[in-house]
Amino acid sequence: FVVTLEIRCEGKSVTFVEIKSANSIESIFTRKQADKQMRERFELLAEECPLPILIGFSIIGTKVCTYSMDTGSKVLTPFKICEDNSGRIQDLAPKSFWNLDISNEIDFDQFIKQHLTIKEMCSNV
Repeated sequence: FVVTLEIRCEGKSVTFVEIKSANSIESIFTRKQADKQMRERFELLAEECPLPILIGFSIIGTKVCTYSMDTGSKVLTPFKICEDNSGRIQDLAPKSFWNLDISNEIDFDQFIKQHLTIKEMCSNV
């Protein structure tokens, strides 16, 4: 189950959130797909974003991974982990990417600060 929310300022995308169910965090495959979806969304929105930084959030249950792209250089973090040729199953989107837990007050405050940063950038557009 995926929910996508895209927020626009003056008709242009400035941030987005993709939400998946909590049990998805344990699945290597699901995390890999969530990471892929986020990177594809950045490719779609990068050119139209009027902000210096495009920020997107992947939320799985209460865990949040913040993606951030400099719209000038197109550098996106977290950096993509590429597959090697070993033939082994690889964790290309480790659970550690989802490093904020919004059920925790400190992490929730950090999540809100990120949104306030976006709001502030929008006020300068």
